[in-house]
Amino acid sequence: MLLILLSFLFLPNNLFADLLGAEAPTTCEVCKLFCHEFMLRYNATDSSAMLDFHGASNKKVPYSTSELRLTEIMQDPDLCTSMLQYRLHNERKDSTRFQKSRPQTFETLRQLVERGVDVKLDIPLSLWDSPSVEISMLKEKCEQLVVEYESLIEEWFFDHHDETSIVDYLCRQRLLKNMPLACLDEPMLVGSSQEGSRGGSSVPSHEPSSEDGAGSKEQAEYSNARPLTEL
Repeated sequence: MLLILLSFLFLPNNLFADLLGAEAPTTCEVCKLFCHEFMLRYNATDSSAMLDFHGASNKKVPYSTSELRLTEIMQDPDLCTSMLQYRLHNERKDSTRFQKSRPQTFETLRQLVERGVDVKLDIPLSLWDSPSVEISMLKEKCEQLVVEYESLIEEWFFDHHDETSIVDYLCRQRLLKNMPLACLDEPMLVGSSQEGSRGGSSVPSHEPSSEDGAGSKEQAEYSNARPLTEL
């Protein structure tokens, strides 16, 4: 038994996901969510400030196109850790299955527990918010994307940010050039205060009350959705 458990620990994430029946994030989903998180920080760090060029006070460079800003976007904290804020919504089959609000089923169960109802589940309450296999893979694939395509991210930031969106430059025109890219046209759903924690995107956030019910929450999320290219 111990040998079997140890074998599971050293399985690659994609094989582990297959054994658990998990659906791994697609390249399109990873690129889309990376760009979404990148733009949240990009918008939050927008500034007209000028910086001293390598400590020379007589020469200034704009913060908006500086290495410092890019470093803060990518590493303060590490951008791919943002993927751990997402939750998997199994009731959805497109890229909107990744969203920062809790699935409605878990939200309802949590409310029952808070009211004192004895809810029997296979996992303890303390693990309800733990990342699923799919979310862990999302973070890992995000990190791989950053390592493999760092130069393209830098090219867009320094040379092409005024010409095209990062989702078009990085995902549509390069990473997904010969791959399915339909997920890029699916809306980004909002519904969590975390979405605006860094200054936010232009997407408005709405968190329905518990009395709204699952249908109202779903409707509110879609009514606030925006295409990724509008961030």
